[in-house]
Amino acid sequence: MAKQTFGSGIRQKLLQTIGVPTPDELKRAPHPWQKSDLMSKRTILRIGPSGLLAEVLPGAITDLNAPFDLSFNASGGAYETLIYDATGFASVKDLQDLFEGCRLHLQHLSKHARIVIIARDPEYTTDPLAKAVQQGVEGFMRTLSKEIGKKGSTANLLYMAPALLDYPSVAKRHLVPMLHFLLSERSAYVNAQPLRLSAHVPMPKAVPLHQPLKGKVALVTGGARGIGAAVTKTLAREGADVVVVDLPSNKEYAEALTAPINGRCILMDITQPDAAERLRSYFTSPSDKAVNSEPIGIDIIVHNAGVALDKTIKKMSNEQWQVSLAVNLAAILQINEQLLPILNNEGRVITLSSISGLGGNFGQANYTTAKAALIGLSAALGKQPELLDRAISFNAVAPGFIETRMTSKMPRMSKEVGQRMNNLSQAGQPIDVAELITFLCSPGAASISGQTVRVCGGNWLGA
Repeated sequence: MAKQTFGSGIRQKLLQTIGVPTPDELKRAPHPWQKSDLMSKRTILRIGPSGLLAEVLPGAITDLNAPFDLSFNASGGAYETLIYDATGFASVKDLQDLFEGCRLHLQHLSKHARIVIIARDPEYTTDPLAKAVQQGVEGFMRTLSKEIGKKGSTANLLYMAPALLDYPSVAKRHLVPMLHFLLSERSAYVNAQPLRLSAHVPMPKAVPLHQPLKGKVALVTGGARGIGAAVTKTLAREGADVVVVDLPSNKEYAEALTAPINGRCILMDITQPDAAERLRSYFTSPSDKAVNSEPIGIDIIVHNAGVALDKTIKKMSNEQWQVSLAVNLAAILQINEQLLPILNNEGRVITLSSISGLGGNFGQANYTTAKAALIGLSAALGKQPELLDRAISFNAVAPGFIETRMTSKMPRMSKEVGQRMNNLSQAGQPIDVAELITFLCSPGAASISGQTVRVCGGNWLGA
């Protein structure tokens, strides 16, 4: 990965003059998943008033091989991670402990630190005071993420459903893979996110933290270049057998990408009337695509293919509107219609939305309409009883400002300012999106379904 630069010379002086920060480059994971990823991460656990995870968190961190303290220990140096248990919060006084605890430990956190706050999900609470206090934790987390972002540090919130909190062994099984991701360098650009953990999708019996996708077959649309290529490589890195779908014009890129990872590529336009049926046939018909000449099946679908045809509503043509919705929305609906019935149990479906689908964007009415629709689609599919019975989860991923071919064409000053409009004051990389998608595709992410997760550094737009 090329080293990220943050301006130089006159441009850098101008940025400093107008108050645009120059950040530290983020630390990203240099190797595939390992169970020992947190072995060098010194952790402090803080159990808030009436915390329900007092017996769970020490065991979860021990399972991840991370050294931890339940109280501050100056002799060990700075801490890399902080976990705060706010699951027992029910009064305004409880929020005081959150404030005091974080204030105490912030001065002892290193750069590029990770903070995870765990709270009871207010969606399950009917008591007005408890609901208000639990929701207040999210506001605290968002501000905390802004204040520590300049050091490359992140803060995220895990909302846990009562069905998980009522049984310590269940809570631990769901927390271990979540903490493995959020406390690691793989979550470098995931910041200020409230993630809801539920029991709607059953946790698989096996939740590996090494080669978590071994034996899985993944489909990535638009997977030959940009973010799609990063997703393809990262899924393969973690053991998946990846099938890339892209335009015939991208044949050279698709073949060069899939050859080293023993992947496959299908060259087609996904907006063609028979495209979705052809994909179904590919995964269900015996052929020489598999060594045993049996159908290869499918476990993971990543809807990455997309197009941006930007014009203001006043100047946008019908064709620009129609093409954008055909690629960014209609094709996804058609593929789902054909592939969801044959998706294996415990399958994962990820759609690439955008923060512009949350906050809108000038001159992108077609794009933002489609991306907002994908958020609604994932939320709806994530609640379908027949799919929940098969332990299939659906999520949307909403990238912020990511360094791609598209952003490289932006005017230089617009780009310099735009990439800093988040808590981490820098653009993300395609690998950041790929790491989040890979986690959401893993067995351990079963707790998360029907949600939209931003990978944006805590972007100010759509926050």
